[in-house]
Amino acid sequence: MSESKWEVEKNKLKDYWIHWIRLGAYIKNVPKLTIKNPKFIFSMLVIMSISSSGVWIPWFFNIDLSMVCNLDVTKETAAKVFVNQTNAHVFAQETFNNSCRYVKKLDTRLLQNFSIFMFNLGILGGIAAEYFIRSKVENRDFENTIKQDEYHVKEYAGFFCWFIALILSFTGLREPMGDSFNVVIASLLSISLWICTNLKRKEYTLNDAQSILGVSTEGVQKLEGEGLTEDSPLPEANNTNVQGRGLE
Repeated sequence: MSESKWEVEKNKLKDYWIHWIRLGAYIKNVPKLTIKNPKFIFSMLVIMSISSSGVWIPWFFNIDLSMVCNLDVTKETAAKVFVNQTNAHVFAQETFNNSCRYVKKLDTRLLQNFSIFMFNLGILGGIAAEYFIRSKVENRDFENTIKQDEYHVKEYAGFFCWFIALILSFTGLREPMGDSFNVVIASLLSISLWICTNLKRKEYTLNDAQSILGVSTEGVQKLEGEGLTEDSPLPEANNTNVQGRGLE
């Protein structure tokens, strides 16, 4: 009797948290579906590599993007800043040149907040544009109320993560040339949202019969018979003449 009562309470508790349980099961299942689909993984690697080119290209090719080496030293500005300095323009040029040589000897930082911010903004903007452009008829074609509620839970959870990723990305602009943990977390959220948004798109799904059915056809006995070939005899035609005189 106590076990049955415990089962009833357990089922009530499960029904109370059913939407959270389904959302957690969906999030847990996304990595499995991603790894299972090589077509999606290869496409994602190409898209992410191109989208994040502003992050890794300066580091990979050791490109100097510092302001010190890309400023023009004018006589007017040098005279205003170095008032008591003789030959202010020459002094300013030497100062900036020395600073530039020092900067070029430093190692290029891989992760910079501004580059990652632009990367996150591109992904989040693409997700938002796809959501608004996508047909509501396709998104809301449900079989029953349970699937409709489940879709809305995923929709609002995705919007919440999108908002958090956007806010965390903007916090990195306080130190655009440095690196920040918040911006890295925002980048991970953005990539995760992109995966959840595009995982089931027909451009990336595997449409072969084995993937659809979830079974393998290896080792299955084939149907007996040679099938139709050019040398196969044609079936004998039956006498289909209509008996009678027809319409006169």
